[in-house]
Amino acid sequence: MTTRLRYFAYGSNLLPQRLRERAPSARLVGSGHVDGRTLRFHKLGGDGSGKCDCHATGDPNDRLWGAVYEMDAHEKPDLDAVEGPGYTAIEVEVSLSSSRLTAYTYVAIPPVFPDHRSITHGIITRAENPLNARYRKRLYRPGNPFLI
Repeated sequence: MTTRLRYFAYGSNLLPQRLRERAPSARLVGSGHVDGRTLRFHKLGGDGSGKCDCHATGDPNDRLWGAVYEMDAHEKPDLDAVEGPGYTAIEVEVSLSSSRLTAYTYVAIPPVFPDHRSITHGIITRAENPLNARYRKRLYRPGNPFLI
């Protein structure tokens, strides 16, 4: 029997098709949030653009919304390689609508820098994104400094 892992996606891997290109066994469990973290685009990518981070704020009122997937454990090294050396995997507790579970996610390894170009991919606003509509709308509001 194959060991399955839970993975909390909050950036480009929110899109099921994109994640399945990286981990073909990935199946959506549901959307949820991690307390004490926010979405930031302050990781400098190799191409000079800003990359997502599951940034720890220390404020339990902050919430980072994302999607929980289950995937075969043997695919994690492939996903690690795609995420690259600028990220490390950690365990987080995710609140779903009726339960809590532990999943792993990626966080940026310092140094991090302010850069807001990454959001232009439109990840947050795409219809196939499993985040709730209210959260997507809040992120995509006029005046949001992360949008260009």
